[in-house]
Formats: sequence, C-alpha cells, structure tokens
Amino acid sequence: MTPAAHLVQAATLGQAAEDPSLMALLAAPWTLVAALLLSKFARVLGLEDTGGGHGLHRESRSEPKFLVGGLALCAGLALWQLLEVPAAALGPREGGFLLLAAAVGLIDDRSRLGLGARSKFLLQCLPAAAYAASAWPAVPWEWTVAALLAALSAQNLANTWDNADGVLLSTAAAALCVARPAWGLMLLALLLCNLRPRGGARILLGDSGSHLIALLVLCEPRAVGAFVLPGLDLARVVLVRRREGRPFWRGDRAHLAHRLQARGASAPAVAGLLLAASLPAILGFALGPRPWGPWAGAGATVLLFLALLRGTPDVDGRGMPRVSSPETRSAPRS
Repeated sequence: MTPAAHLVQAATLGQAAEDPSLMALLAAPWTLVAALLLSKFARVLGLEDTGGGHGLHRESRSEPKFLVGGLALCAGLALWQLLEVPAAALGPREGGFLLLAAAVGLIDDRSRLGLGARSKFLLQCLPAAAYAASAWPAVPWEWTVAALLAALSAQNLANTWDNADGVLLSTAAAALCVARPAWGLMLLALLLCNLRPRGGARILLGDSGSHLIALLVLCEPRAVGAFVLPGLDLARVVLVRRREGRPFWRGDRAHLAHRLQARGASAPAVAGLLLAASLPAILGFALGPRPWGPWAGAGATVLLFLALLRGTPDVDGRGMPRVSSPETRSAPRS
C-alpha cells in the first residue's frame, strides 16, 4: 500500500469490488443517456463552450461544445450507488470528496475565461484535503500529507491529459475496468460521445469530469498506472515551458497528443496510440506481481513514450511544427 493511495478506502473498496452487483452495470447506459440529455440544456446550465475562453485550449469554432461530461458521470455514479451492493458502495466521506472534485471543476467550466492558476489551485485543495482527511486518523500524518499531494497531483494530471478527444477517458477506463468494471464502463459510455471518427467531439468532460476521474482513479490503487504516461508528458511540457521562458502553469498545445496531431493522426488514432503506450503501466499496476510488476510496466511505458516523441515532430505552444526542428525536417509529409 503506497502513501499516494487512499489507504482506508483502498482496503474496503478493493475487497468489495470482487463481488459487485450486476444491476450496477446499468449505470453505464444511464451515463450515456444523461450526457445526451444534459447536452440539450448546456446553454441554460452555462456549460456551452463556443470558443474564445480558457486560453489556447478553447479556440474560436463554429460548432459549440457541451461541457457536461462531468455532470453525466455524476448521474451515472448516483445510479451505481443506488444499485450496488451496500458493501461495495461509497461511504459519505468518499462521496464527499468526489462531489467536491466535480464541483470545483464545474466552477471553472462555467467561467468563460477560466479560473486563474492560483484560484484554481486553491479550489483544488478542497477535494484534495477531503480525500486526505478521509483516511485520517487511521494512518500516520506523513501518509495523510502524501495523500493530499497525490490528490492535488492527480487532479492536475487528469486535467492536462484531457487535452485531446478521448485520451483521458480511454486511459482511465482501461485502468478502472480491472478493479471497478462499472466505473470503467461508465467512462466507455462517455467515450462514445467524446470520440467521433469524423469531426470533433460535441460532448466534453470539462474540468468537472477530469477532476472527478482523477479521484475515482485514486480510489483504486490498482488503477494508478493510468497516471504514468500523463506524468511523463506533463513533466516534459513543463521543462519545455521553463526552457522557453514561459509560465509553466499556462496551458498550451505542446503535449504528446498535439505532436501526434501534427504528424497527421486522427482523433481515434491519437487516443489509441496513447492508450497503447499507457497499457504496460496500467497492466503492471493492476495485475503485475509485486514488487517488480508495476516497475516493469512503468518502464515499458517510458520506452513507448520516448518512441512516440522520436516519431513525432516538435511543436510550439500553438501545436504547430517548429520549422527549424530537425524532427520536423525528417518527419514524413502527410
């Protein structure tokens, strides 16, 4: 058991997940229905994004986007809670920090220009503190602090990994399907709305959805392998921003997903490639023997990450290939 895992909850949920209620699987189609219904009321809810806000991630567009994925996932979790066997359902503390995470993201989603970096970080501290406090005083204070830092890191990793259609949903679904099939199926149901073969997604997770998914993954220690590739990508992007003299917290389009897009990959291809690179770490944490299984899986994901970097052009903060980059000159033209 690692300090980053929610210790008390991990022990109870890990045992209960072995005997879930089959009726709880109905939460997945309900999540899809909820997403489609909520998209009809996105403008009334203040969750219609027509572009122009939140920096480079929200460009001007003719087709509006609906940031209702987080609310739809909340609806799915609510039905799951009602149908699941009592021993496997969430307790008040767990439900509390999950709702807080969704609420913090919802505040940002409803803000046209987005929250400032400081305001967003301070709000993220609320669900992180609730997550850490739910294990206290059953664990030493050092582990409680570690849980707080893990929750803060997870929210930001999930938020930045949700930078292309279907990437966060596919990665988190694969990680959760092993230990929490109902949760994984809910994310796969949302993926049907979030990843379209042609054209961009109309229904997005928003910060509400990404923050909620971050703490859902932390609820299951066997699923935390989903954070390995996002962590590598975020660390690389932060180093690039610092090297270029840009604020490390300011979002841009220089992530691995954007390099794949610059290489000509479609949205499903981007999500599929990043999922394939994440799978060794996901399987290593979920199914690998201890202690070397997670390390071996993470190491394989690192190698795949480096291979994807080598095979894609370097891009600037707008997601455009750098003309002077050797990687750009050597990359095949599509």
